[in-house]
Amino acid sequence: PVFLFSTTLKLGSISSDVAVLQKFLNDNGYVVAKKGPGSPGNETETFGMLTMRAVSRFQADHAADILIPLGLLKPTGIFGPATIAVVNDML
Repeated sequence: PVFLFSTTLKLGSISSDVAVLQKFLNDNGYVVAKKGPGSPGNETETFGMLTMRAVSRFQADHAADILIPLGLLKPTGIFGPATIAVVNDML
């Protein structure tokens, strides 16, 4: 079965979902870290600044589906419902 996200994640979140999110980001060109915690194969359960930046890059690249419908001009770095919907569609 395909894993689907359902929980909002943000800076400071600690959850097994964060590790799955980091793996998704790393596998899809939004590398969380080149080495160490968060890097490919070293995903963690902690949503820190590097994860937030990777989510922000993802949001910027998918602005038409995530940001613009919410009236946002800049990425938030919060893995919320709009971002979750786009990621789940890709899974």
